[in-house]
Amino acid sequence: MQLILGGPKSVIRRADPWDRLVGADVAGSSPREGVFLGRAIEARAPVQWSHAAMLKGEAAETVLGPTAERLAARLDRQTLTIILAEPITRRHLSADNPPEGPLVRAMVLSSPVDGQDEPFNDWYSGRHIHDVLKVPGYVSAQRFRVVQGPEGPVLPWRYLAIYEIAAATYETATAETARRSGGEQMPISPAAQRPLSAHYAPDP
Repeated sequence: MQLILGGPKSVIRRADPWDRLVGADVAGSSPREGVFLGRAIEARAPVQWSHAAMLKGEAAETVLGPTAERLAARLDRQTLTIILAEPITRRHLSADNPPEGPLVRAMVLSSPVDGQDEPFNDWYSGRHIHDVLKVPGYVSAQRFRVVQGPEGPVLPWRYLAIYEIAAATYETATAETARRSGGEQMPISPAAQRPLSAHYAPDP
């Protein structure tokens, strides 16, 4: 999986519109399998990450593969954050919240306290994502391990979680998550450092 975060004018050196990043060069004909384009929800993402492209499967392989040299040359890596990640859990689905309608993607970057990888991952994969999926409106959750990309600086985060939230209930769902966080319904492990999150609504 590849996650590209940046602003609409920073994506391609010639300042092409954001959605051309994953146009015919990457995904081919519509519908674009394995491609999510998102626009940041106000005050829910770092200001420099106003837009996101999430590429999975063949779409990610196209960007990373040797046939993508023309597209790769157009990416402005000085103003983009490019995150490569490999799954460490399956995509967990909520038993109570079937996927209906548009979905918001909440991307959470995290790292454990030094030397606390095992308790951190035991808590995150074994408890935390399941606690989150009990919140009405949350549809799915999956965790990834961040791997260093082919170019660019070493990233400060080691793990990525992606949550899908029903857009129709996004505000109430995230408010309830904030209310539960740190309490009995959603304890936070002392092995966890403060995460960085970015939330994106679909931007077709």
